[in-house]
Amino acid sequence: MRSLCRALLALNVLYCVVALGDDKLPGWKMFAAVDRLDYQFRDRDGLAVDVRDYLPRGAYLTDVDDLVRVARFACKKERARAPFTLEEPEHGVHLEMSASDCATDAPR
Repeated sequence: MRSLCRALLALNVLYCVVALGDDKLPGWKMFAAVDRLDYQFRDRDGLAVDVRDYLPRGAYLTDVDDLVRVARFACKKERARAPFTLEEPEHGVHLEMSASDCATDAPR
């Protein structure tokens, strides 16, 4: 059993070394390749709201649909600050959410 564990450990270390040099293999570098969403989420006073404050620790937004869902969640939690505006120009998102329609699926 020990020899199997040592062999698996050696293969894992070898894979990690190879993955550092080859971009096609999944490894730690794949997290550096995730595009960051460039968005603006503002409340009625024009103050910026960071949707990452409404995500679990360590979670990342990589999808514009997830961004919209989290923005709607933030709107529901902070209705007193409504209306909110969400803009993400790269994907053509412009969304205005009033206190009454935070939960509706308005078109982007």
